[in-house]
Amino acid sequence: MTQLASITVTRHPLQPAPELEAQFKGHYYLIKAERKNQKPLQWRRVLLHSRNSFSDLHCELLQAFDLSNDHLATFYGYNRSKTDIICGAWYAYGIFAPALCLADVIDDHEGVKLFYSYNLKEPFDLLLTVERVVTERSEISSRVAWANRV
Repeated sequence: MTQLASITVTRHPLQPAPELEAQFKGHYYLIKAERKNQKPLQWRRVLLHSRNSFSDLHCELLQAFDLSNDHLATFYGYNRSKTDIICGAWYAYGIFAPALCLADVIDDHEGVKLFYSYNLKEPFDLLLTVERVVTERSEISSRVAWANRV
């Protein structure tokens, strides 16, 4: 008779433990994305929940700036040398690794800055700034300018 080895299955890291699901509400982040080295200045705002992943933020930025999802992209910590890599999609159409949720990096603080680089061959660089952290989505006024119309 052959004995089967036990297999340990780990939960996806972006999900809270089932017993904590009810008490973990999280926050919403209003993030302003400014295109660097571009005249006139282009910017957009996106609103994401703290449990969303960097892959979700990447998709929102692609949609906001009308980009296709066929290039590599990377998120960096805020420094000029771009050596502080937070996560990246190492294959076009790939999933960002490591799989982090926004709260893992932003930690519910306003003013946090990150760099986003898309299409590493012909860089499309954005400076991301967390402008507001709110508990309810309704706390963000509908009068907030979501994007400039360039």
